[in-house]
Amino acid sequence: MLWQFIVGGIVCVLNVAIHALVKTTAVRVAHREGSKKRANPSLFLIIVRTGGCSVR
Repeated sequence: MLWQFIVGGIVCVLNVAIHALVKTTAVRVAHREGSKKRANPSLFLIIVRTGGCSVR
């Protein structure tokens, strides 16, 4: 049973690390793209927030 807790803990930590990596990439892309001039910034914000919520 101890082995199951150890494996479960490792999987949990890997899951958090993968989530953090994907979220960091999404934030970097949003910052880079957000600094550009847009014809319709509200539409861009909707698209970025939808993608950000999908990552959660």
